[in-house]
Amino acid sequence: MAEVGWILSWATFLQALVFAGILFHPGLTESKANRILLALMLVFAIEKADQIFLASGTVLDHPQFAMTGNLFGALIAPLTYFHIRCRIDPGARLSLRQCWAFLPFVLLVVYAIATYHRLDVEAQRALFVTGDILTPANTLIIPLIGDAVSLGFLGAAIMALRQHDIRVRNWFSNIENRTLSGVRTVLALMLVIIAIHFAWTVTGNSGVGILLGIGHFLLVNALALGALTAPRDTGDAAAANTTAPRREQTADQIDLLNRAQILLSEDGLCRDADLTIARLARRLGVAQRALSEAINTGAGINFHVFVNAARIEAARAALTAEPDRSILDIAYDCGFNSKSTFNDAFRKLTGQTPSQYRQS
Repeated sequence: MAEVGWILSWATFLQALVFAGILFHPGLTESKANRILLALMLVFAIEKADQIFLASGTVLDHPQFAMTGNLFGALIAPLTYFHIRCRIDPGARLSLRQCWAFLPFVLLVVYAIATYHRLDVEAQRALFVTGDILTPANTLIIPLIGDAVSLGFLGAAIMALRQHDIRVRNWFSNIENRTLSGVRTVLALMLVIIAIHFAWTVTGNSGVGILLGIGHFLLVNALALGALTAPRDTGDAAAANTTAPRREQTADQIDLLNRAQILLSEDGLCRDADLTIARLARRLGVAQRALSEAINTGAGINFHVFVNAARIEAARAALTAEPDRSILDIAYDCGFNSKSTFNDAFRKLTGQTPSQYRQS
């Protein structure tokens, strides 16, 4: 068991360093979410380095380095939360007022200084030799408080998803589903890791400890791969979801919107569930910003509403022309990836559900 734990710690340590190196690329550090992820990968590497140090048996030779790297574990939950916030909303603003999220880390550092680091090296070594380092506070109370704090950040991350008007199970389109499926994986892994850590804290079972190491390895990979494989087209998702105060449309904007509506409706581009504002702009041969301004400030709506309007029109025509065709089949054909998402969008634009519209 000890060898497996050693291998997992080294694997996670090296993976975190590799991903941190990749995230140093200038093209990736432009993203706020990736900058936070870079810090998170370094935190994982520090924590795993501490575990490797403790398992190496050299702690008695250098006790002054103990109770250091493990403190950084308190940064994992808040950094993961802020990373997720910026993944789902690239325009999210992080202010100094949110530094409260790092209060558990600060308190843990103060506790470590007061109970360990203020001691001389011989006193520190004696704590390990006698086993007095394994106090109830160190082995039970603080780890359980850490689990409670992590659960709090997990709940905050889920709330951030809902506040951004993105449902955990029903996304607007497949492109968002792919982009945020990594977020859902991370949230699920966090919940599993918290549960495993709780069990390991209470039981001290080495097998449970191995599961915890596996969970950390998977979390590092899920975080990094989810961010690195996210489609670049969705980097401006926040802009596509927002609207600006409506202004008088210029002739060029009117022409651009007409051309866009033709592509969406007559050419059937609205049926593409992977459609993004960047892709539509390329098809129109215009800059993405020009299309965004035409939709947001000219039409006074956001991109998703603009596309949904064309999808709902296609759906209304299909509901009337094909009375025997299932509503779910029509929803998929018109660019929606779930019946509930389709129903919500249909009701917002028509005031009726698809079933009510068909019966009227």
